Amino acid sequence: MPPIEWRDEFRVHIPEIDQQHKKLAGLINDFETAFQQGRGSEVLDEIIGELIEYSKIHFLTEEKYMAGFAHDLAASHKEGHIRFNEEVCRFIREMKTPSDALPGKIIKFLKDWWHIHITSEDRVFKQKKSRIS
Repeated sequence: MPPIEWRDEFRVHIPEIDQQHKKLAGLINDFETAFQQGRGSEVLDEIIGELIEYSKIHFLTEEKYMAGFAHDLAASHKEGHIRFNEEVCRFIREMKTPSDALPGKIIKFLKDWWHIHITSEDRVFKQKKSRIS
């Protein structure tokens, strides 16, 4: 899969969230690059750990904004964050039993999630913000 490349169409027009989306894309790309270079499970574990920690910050940020101007959608958005965390935790458990296919599955999940998260789920920020600007 090609790396995630930031494009203007991904912007939700909230600079803090846009920066966090770029950082998440970078971490996903780092994971894929490390896997492709055969850098080993320790490096992959480290990147996944960083991705988990950063996603917590990102999700709290989104939930703060969501509560401010899209409170009607806040609960369902938070549920999406919980599902992401559950899936990543499942992958971490699976990483304890090495598998050649697992990193590829993780990469696919992360990239698919990132694109859906930004182009679909987070579009609400762009839509709601434009109504109150």
